[in-house]
Amino acid sequence: MSFCYLCSQCICTKPKAAYVTIKINKKKVAKTSSEYDRIWNQTFQILCAHPVTDTTITITLKTRCSVLGRFRISAEQILTSNSAVINGFFPLIADNGSTKRNLKLKCLMWFRPAYLEPGWCRALEEASFQGIRNASFPQRSNCRVVLYQDAHHKATFDPRVDDVPFNARNLWEDVYKAIESARHLVYIAGWALNPNLVLVRDNETEIPHAVGVTVGELLKRKSEEGVAVRVMLWNDETSLPMIKNKGVMRTNVERALAYFRNTNVVCRLCPRLHKKLPTAFAHHQKTITLDTRVTNSSTKEREIMSFLGGFDLCDGRYDTEEHSLFRTLGTEADFYQTSVAGAKLSRGGPREPWHDCHVSVVGGAAWDVLKNFEQRWTKQCNPSVLVNTSGIRNLVNLTGPTEENNRKWNVQVLRSIDHISATEMPRGLPVEKSVHDGYVAAIRKAERFIYIENQYFMGSCDHWESKNDKYEISLNEAIKYPLGDSDLF
Repeated sequence: MSFCYLCSQCICTKPKAAYVTIKINKKKVAKTSSEYDRIWNQTFQILCAHPVTDTTITITLKTRCSVLGRFRISAEQILTSNSAVINGFFPLIADNGSTKRNLKLKCLMWFRPAYLEPGWCRALEEASFQGIRNASFPQRSNCRVVLYQDAHHKATFDPRVDDVPFNARNLWEDVYKAIESARHLVYIAGWALNPNLVLVRDNETEIPHAVGVTVGELLKRKSEEGVAVRVMLWNDETSLPMIKNKGVMRTNVERALAYFRNTNVVCRLCPRLHKKLPTAFAHHQKTITLDTRVTNSSTKEREIMSFLGGFDLCDGRYDTEEHSLFRTLGTEADFYQTSVAGAKLSRGGPREPWHDCHVSVVGGAAWDVLKNFEQRWTKQCNPSVLVNTSGIRNLVNLTGPTEENNRKWNVQVLRSIDHISATEMPRGLPVEKSVHDGYVAAIRKAERFIYIENQYFMGSCDHWESKNDKYEISLNEAIKYPLGDSDLF
């Protein structure tokens, strides 16, 4: 495993915008922004976690229409160079093999073996770990965190481990209570949202007045009270309102847009653009950010709370620890099943069990989730409808120690996002992949075990072309050579 740092500058007289790509063997691992002056001054940390035999770095300088040239550096060059540092102006080579002497790229490259990295082969330590680098948001201290699994739990559910009691919280009941208590703002970002979704369905709930109330009704009521309710959903471009199409992914986003039309709730559909496959890339963040009363405070101070993780407020997600396939069909109106062809509620199912994880956080990290929403909304929607939080008198950001015993978490918000979807990126890079870096950092520091639960698992894709059993390699090799990515943060 290694670290590789690159800083690039090009000497060229042509005014066309260009960018640089970096490849390990044939796999692209980094790309600069497009610049007309051909001066990038961008630094990349590239984690190489698989065997490399031949050419290690291929740098391609491209305009929109043509490849201006490449230069290659072998693994042997890197390992035998003085202090593993390569620095200088490198002539670019055309596709026909000729050298373009008047076109050079300045590059500084530094190889650092993984065993020299501080913390390598050491467990994560609260006192020393300072968070993931190359992330938009730093590690925050003095946060309060609540962990959730599944949308709801039966009263008898007791997930204790080694006889240690655990108070399992009900996610969607907590979401309802948080939205209901908001006084200034409710910001929701999701892959999809079903306004007819009922959050509270258990008659034994501590908030019986919420049973049967849809999330759409709740959000409209809060907006009528003067709370700024902003909903940002992924625009599935295969979902067409004129033919009432649910879309390939059955998000029903057009239904949500129509539901909130002519109300005080501002709902927007945001595409995730890609020049080759504009309909295939989805916004996958699932967050709810709102203001809440400061716990154990005698004043009227409020602070930011954020929910984030794997749950959308859409069809089929209501599930308990029982994960019933048939028994609860008579009580469900938001049936969702894409894995069994022809399955419908009217045909008796089966329903799709939905086991996922979620978290709520209060403290500096909750403000970072708010900042992420504002960056995305500003990029793709009208920023004038966002709340100026600095103008809310009683809204505070408690970053220092408090009297709460459970407010002792260190939390860092990580994300996978690009400059097309957000206004600010770390160090001006076009893509942030701190989720991937967080996975790699955690795996590298593990000493005793690695447990992985994920909807998608793609590791060591560098080996796929040479292996027949793709699935086995992706699981087995990923633990030794961890590479992957995620759309969540």
